[in-house]
Amino acid sequence: MRIALDLGGGPIHPILAGAIPAARTGEHELRLFGPEEAIRAELTSLGYSENAQVVISDAPGVVGADEDAQAACRDRNDVSVINAAACAAAGEADALITVASERIAVAAALWHFKRLPGVLKPAAACLIPAANRPTLFLDVGSAGNCKPWHLLQFGLMGSIYAKTVLEIHDPSVYLLSSSSPASEQSELVREALPLLKYAGVRFEGAIDARVISQGKADVVVTDGDTGNILIGALRGLADHYSIMLESNVGKGPVRRLGAALVRSALTEAAVSGFGIAAGGIALLGVAGSTVLCGGTPEEAAAAIETVAKLEGSEFQKRLHKRLSDVKTGMETKGAIE
Repeated sequence: MRIALDLGGGPIHPILAGAIPAARTGEHELRLFGPEEAIRAELTSLGYSENAQVVISDAPGVVGADEDAQAACRDRNDVSVINAAACAAAGEADALITVASERIAVAAALWHFKRLPGVLKPAAACLIPAANRPTLFLDVGSAGNCKPWHLLQFGLMGSIYAKTVLEIHDPSVYLLSSSSPASEQSELVREALPLLKYAGVRFEGAIDARVISQGKADVVVTDGDTGNILIGALRGLADHYSIMLESNVGKGPVRRLGAALVRSALTEAAVSGFGIAAGGIALLGVAGSTVLCGGTPEEAAAAIETVAKLEGSEFQKRLHKRLSDVKTGMETKGAIE
């Protein structure tokens, strides 16, 4: 598979350290976008060089935090993620992996890939750790100002992704809410609940955030603003636990002995953020396989695995069909006007 890998927004060396093994095995071709000299230097430090499997495209520009993302997509031809998305949209690559911020990545994907037919808003989906298996959580920040019908589509996206990419036969789908009585739920949740009942997924109702970690749900749906806050809180908590473990495991001889026995496992867990967004963040609903990647070798390798599964699945084809079926079915039932 040909992958357009955007390196412009993150640390180049660790991402290449995780991505290059995929090219070395011959499974994937990598087209690297970012500052050419820096990329070439890091390839050399890893004992690798540009060849038929690894091609560098010089695109040193990045979009500033205060810069309008859509204007950048329209006016700038030096930005790495915009060039990488254009490459994939033109058919020169099969998929896109980017380390750009979610705001810029979503803008570039929408500008070049466009939305799949029938999709109202794309959704960013990631795995979060739970008791016995990870839970697919969406949206984690790509879609703000959501309406009930957006959450309906997120439920469809999550269910189909769980089936086609995660290979879960009959995934359960929940809507994130509080444990308050139904009368105290937000208007968005109250209006989305009946829509999801008609969606043709295994919808199990509302779920409180405190219950997600118990492993009860395969898929949890929420609006992008809420999802972004929750993921940020989980990552902050993971960072806190990493610091706390590091400062406490070495206190006293018994603890030092125990730490020596489990240090590698703790280090691996801490580096991976305790499993939060393991495999990257998949952008669902755009007409091109896109995964947002973290900045470690493990995250880069996992993102390649995720985007390969997504591109090799029937996710987009099945989503397009389900969106058409659900709209027709809900119109028949009178659930929507």
